[in-house]
Amino acid sequence: MGFLFRSARNYKFKKRILELENEMVQNHAEILSLVQNRKETFNNYSSNATVITLNSNANRMQENKNIGNAK
Repeated sequence: MGFLFRSARNYKFKKRILELENEMVQNHAEILSLVQNRKETFNNYSSNATVITLNSNANRMQENKNIGNAK
């Protein structure tokens, strides 16, 4: 009788462990999907962004020429 009880209990434990492992795999897959979406979104925004450098040497030289021509 004790053997049947232990077998049934072990079966329940193994079944629960498999359920938890499957849940973990699904959660990890969802996290990876979200990370990939975030990366794609970031790349789309960053590739469309225009970068304007303030106070670069070229801008300063142009400003100095414009000031000199205005006098």
